[in-house]
Amino acid sequence: EIGLDVNKFKADYASTKYDNAIHTDKNLGEKLQVQGTPTFFVNGAMVPNDGGPDALKNALDAALKG
Repeated sequence: EIGLDVNKFKADYASTKYDNAIHTDKNLGEKLQVQGTPTFFVNGAMVPNDGGPDALKNALDAALKG
């Protein structure tokens, strides 16, 4: 119904083509103490996930002010 090429999806899913990039990103996330997704950073500071959309808005507003 959505036009997904099921055979290509299965082949891509079984592939190891992107394993290195995935592991690199995972290691960086662990280094930065990312607890989940999505995680946003504004000017290098992590925006708390538990703050909802207002936390991101506040961080962006503060970055734009100064």
